[in-house]
Amino acid sequence: MEIETKIFDIKRVRKVLDKKDIEPKRVCDVVDYIFDIAEFSPDAWRYTLHIWKKSGLLSHLSLSIEIPDTDILVQIRDFAERGFARGSKIRLRTVDTVPYITIKGPKKTKKGIKSREEIETRIGSLSTMMQLLLDSGAKLVKSIARIREIYHLPGYRGVELVIDTFASAHDTLEYAEIECASERELHTILKKVFQINPEDISDAGITGLHDKKMKKSVSRKLSALEEIVGD
Repeated sequence: MEIETKIFDIKRVRKVLDKKDIEPKRVCDVVDYIFDIAEFSPDAWRYTLHIWKKSGLLSHLSLSIEIPDTDILVQIRDFAERGFARGSKIRLRTVDTVPYITIKGPKKTKKGIKSREEIETRIGSLSTMMQLLLDSGAKLVKSIARIREIYHLPGYRGVELVIDTFASAHDTLEYAEIECASERELHTILKKVFQINPEDISDAGITGLHDKKMKKSVSRKLSALEEIVGD
């Protein structure tokens, strides 16, 4: 279960990190590939897998890692056969060129905090998985690139804070994102660690960042960010 929120008071976040002498555990280049799965076909998926298996193309997906690619292929098929619920997503991502696939269930939002079921695993080939999705009816909508700083907060096991930086020809925009195991823990971190105001968080995704309840300064940042990542 993914439970997270975005913070747009980036100066406050960086000030707290500096004061607590918290350095990023990793800085990496992240590229997301977002798909429209409205016309994704389980029949086409099964047929494509059958043809690719006979031709040996599926071997390009293989990696000697903990979760073999065949597992995620079966999970995608099972998701599709049950019918993707409205709001479900399939995303491909590279982290410093290492490819991953993520299946996301419909999101639930509450006071700026988003929760949703999520399955993610590393894959062997970005291009092969992308073609498999396209051949099954999914449509590539857009790609989104940014630089990501990853932090671990002392005293909060399993909590991840990231700062994403998007660059355009005219501006550089940033936001922070915190992911936790529970809403209670997330509220605790927002209040006790960062002293973040409710109007400075959002449950919006980066492809649809709009929140009329947010104050004007944040809304301007969202509008500028949308110019970079698209609507």
